[in-house]
Amino acid sequence: MNKVYTGEMGRLKSFETQKPPFDAKNPYLATVVVNRQLNQAGDRHLMHLELDISGSKIRYDSGDHVAGCLPR
Repeated sequence: MNKVYTGEMGRLKSFETQKPPFDAKNPYLATVVVNRQLNQAGDRHLMHLELDISGSKIRYDSGDHVAGCLPR
């Protein structure tokens, strides 16, 4: 079983000191700029999220998969 490393968001200046290349062990910590619920069906929710990846040199194309972990 593969595990996804979600990083340590609590480390000192984690947003300011991010350096590529970004991957599963060095994830880019993006700010959520839009978080909107599109529908709700039972226990499932369909959400629209927009992430700020400006300055990251990450290229995102429609349909790309984004993995993430939101703080609780």
